[in-house]
Amino acid sequence: MKDLKVKWQRLISDGETCPRCGGTEEELKKMNLQWKNLKRILCNLI
Repeated sequence: MKDLKVKWQRLISDGETCPRCGGTEEELKKMNLQWKNLKRILCNLI
């Protein structure tokens, strides 16, 4: 199974990530974990 590469950039102001970008970062982390779990399950079915 091929990997899916996502390039994400965030806005940093005064050394801090803005709330909107921070929320996106958290959702991407969740999605990445879900993708890894799904990929593991699908690879076990083959």
